[in-house]
Amino acid sequence: MVNRAIENLIIVSSGPAGYTTLIYAGRAKLRPILFECLKVGGSRDRQLMTTTKVEKFTGFSESITFPELMEQMRAKQNV
Repeated sequence: MVNRAIENLIIVSSGPAGYTTLIYAGRAKLRPILFECLKVGGSRDRQLMTTTKVEKFTGFSESITFPELMEQMRAKQNV
């Protein structure tokens, strides 16, 4: 017989919304799983990587570049 795990939450996203969901779901002890999309060449991020500044993003008082935002969000996924 095959043991099958039942997941509480599966997230299919590689942007800020997916990582925000991942952070809060992890804090709620839901043990979420995040699936990211990869472009040809191995890049995880898409159009927003060319955004120079993200302003008024929740939790950030100063503007931040999108690559910096995603780097910080990925670092927090293990919280």
